[in-house]
Amino acid sequence: MRIDGEPVQFRTRSLPSVNDGDEVAAAGASKNGTLDALAMRNVTTGASYFPPTLTPMILGGVLVVIGIPLIPLLGIGLFFAGFGGWALFKAYNVRKAIKALG
Repeated sequence: MRIDGEPVQFRTRSLPSVNDGDEVAAAGASKNGTLDALAMRNVTTGASYFPPTLTPMILGGVLVVIGIPLIPLLGIGLFFAGFGGWALFKAYNVRKAIKALG
């Protein structure tokens, strides 16, 4: 899709309802001239679209807590802690994008 003539990539499980002429706001990071939107809001209809953040934050926290004590055990804890940190980072970025949309 394009917003103000700029390409926007928005990946989600549900298809956002956007019609021609709708005013749309998107927030995310720009990569290679394309906005990789993490959150989107259809200003015309008031609908917001973004992935869930609570479950990944809880899962990430649990994995970090489990992973840290397991690091001495053949380093398997590094996998758990690393994946948990990644999940926390992604969820935090989505929350920042949602906040930017207001």
